[in-house]
Amino acid sequence: MNYDIELSRIALKSLAKIPRRELLRIKDKIDALSLEPRPTDTKKIHCDENLYRIRIGNYRVLYRIFDDKILVLIVDVDHRKDIYKGL
Repeated sequence: MNYDIELSRIALKSLAKIPRRELLRIKDKIDALSLEPRPTDTKKIHCDENLYRIRIGNYRVLYRIFDDKILVLIVDVDHRKDIYKGL
């Protein structure tokens, strides 16, 4: 069962600022979430019960999993020094 992937407006804006080389790596990881939304390198964010993150080099992808809708919502993608501001 494949999950649908949706990107928030914030995530789309953030992806537009990322260098192309890094962007390709991030896109591959995001695409892999449709097959396995909870891979072994996923960490659950403790401030929100349904928020997860994956690490791709110096970048982080924050996302939510909705099992009832078979959906992965990419909340934000940013550099590791900036991603947790505002959580």
